Amino acid sequence: MSTKTKHILDILEAGTHPDAHLSMHQNVLIVDDVSFNLTFLETVLEQDGVHILKASSGEEAITTLQHNEVSLIIMDVMMPGLSGYQTASIIRSNEKTKYIPIIFVTAADRNDCSFEGYQSGAVDILYKPVAPEILRSKVNIFLELDKQRQLIKQQSEALKSALEQLQHYAQHDQLTGLFNRDQIYRILEKLIAGSARNRTVMALLFLDLDHFKHINDSLGHDVGDQLLKSVAKRICSVLRESDFVARLGGDEFAVILNNLESRNAAGLVAQKIIDQLVVPHVLTEHEILVSCSIGIAFYDENYENSSDMLKAADSAMYQAKRKGRSQYAFYSADLEEQAIRRLELARALNEAIDKNELSIYYQPQLNTKDGRIVGLEALMRWQLNGEWIGPYEFIPIAEESGLIPKLGEWMLVNSCKQIKAWQDAGVFAANVRVAVNISNRQLQAGNFLDILQRALTQSGITPKCLELELTESAVMHDPDNTISLFNEIHKMGIDIAVDDFGTGYSSLSYLRKLPIDTLKIDRSFVQDIDVDANDEAIVNAIIGLAHHLGLQVVAEGVETEKQRKHLLSQGCDILQGYLFSRPLPAEQVPALAQSLNPPTKN
Repeated sequence: MSTKTKHILDILEAGTHPDAHLSMHQNVLIVDDVSFNLTFLETVLEQDGVHILKASSGEEAITTLQHNEVSLIIMDVMMPGLSGYQTASIIRSNEKTKYIPIIFVTAADRNDCSFEGYQSGAVDILYKPVAPEILRSKVNIFLELDKQRQLIKQQSEALKSALEQLQHYAQHDQLTGLFNRDQIYRILEKLIAGSARNRTVMALLFLDLDHFKHINDSLGHDVGDQLLKSVAKRICSVLRESDFVARLGGDEFAVILNNLESRNAAGLVAQKIIDQLVVPHVLTEHEILVSCSIGIAFYDENYENSSDMLKAADSAMYQAKRKGRSQYAFYSADLEEQAIRRLELARALNEAIDKNELSIYYQPQLNTKDGRIVGLEALMRWQLNGEWIGPYEFIPIAEESGLIPKLGEWMLVNSCKQIKAWQDAGVFAANVRVAVNISNRQLQAGNFLDILQRALTQSGITPKCLELELTESAVMHDPDNTISLFNEIHKMGIDIAVDDFGTGYSSLSYLRKLPIDTLKIDRSFVQDIDVDANDEAIVNAIIGLAHHLGLQVVAEGVETEKQRKHLLSQGCDILQGYLFSRPLPAEQVPALAQSLNPPTKN
């Protein structure tokens, strides 16, 4: 039995239990201007366990009814001020008290009292002197009826509550309390119909958290659930009452912005959501940083249903991720064409790997002391039907389609074979290495160490001729596991370099513990060292930090003589960039090597 089903059954159980009415509180109001009569009636009725309220006049009785729930009224007819008949008529005319049963107890003549008594609203008339047994019998009948009435009311309220709970569960996500996928589809369908009639501007935002899986994997699903709740609250905090928000599942959310003043307003809301989410989420023992990517689709006549509009927003969201994450993107017809192209390229890339139709270009790395080539960075290139497909396009496609491990292994094995071929041909000395970029997904594969060993064995190179380059963000993805894996790689004799250093979020405490050999300064800092004092200071600091930790420093993106001289003055170890050579296909590398390094025979 599911938790929600049990909860609903518990609600019904509480309202239908056969003993539930026994705890009901019942008040009996006695109205008589003679204190002896009040005492007598109270004494008789208290034996049945009811609570007695007393009033000595009709006016006092009406006041008492305004402040108390009463199950039965026993009232004298002849009283000063308001008579029993008049008091009963007033009680019957009030919406709150009109259904309270009234029993008259009177010394008047039967013929004089009966007609007027029943006409004023009495349910029964007892004549003095009243035998206690008769009074108690009559009272118990009406109190039992009242108990049944209250029980039916309880059951009705319990059923109503259960139905409301069922409706809520059917429409809402149980974790965040937001609408669920089915309900947001229904809402969207209705709003699409309304927008078509009224020509109003309506936007759908598709939101996905960036790298949420890392949080679940490292901190556990309980923390992940807490984060999702926090995200839901923050999204709601920037929306209007007329907007709708849903959790679609996992870390995906949808927001409907209805009756917008303009299309620009959707972008403003998306940016507010992004800004809200990047503020650290403090969850028990953890402070978590998270960002999101948002796709925005506007309603137009091209959408036949809510599913089409959601797909469009989803497509735009992936565009935002490809642009760098933590931003939003608008859907356009071009995105659909791009989506089709990505599918076609994924299929063609898989074929290209199998048929060995990819290329590897090599960019030399020069020692600053003597200008000799000490290494080459391997860079993948792909030409499809005469068109060059840039790595910034096909690498993300390989990641999305799960081809990265296969592509990475191809790159690793072939780069090792090529450096070995050059060494055997005397193009390079035996200590010149090839630097191969490795993705985080390759590291996560359980067989990465086996792939490394296979690449060394098949190529015949020594481990020192291979250097693995990983981006700073990949290294810091899971630093504790990375330390363990890097130690195993070091045991094999392979060097490790951190690429694009300075652009990620490295913790210096982890950097000190990581078994790495080289830091590569990102080209974005190198480009402006001769014009930007801040970039110059960053480059100088990275070189100083690396040398203090016993690491080599490679500066990539060197394009001018002024940049080269500055890096040389700071003691940078290795330079790489267009100033020396662009990336070259394998067949052009020997000529470059001949111009920079004299031939070396093994």
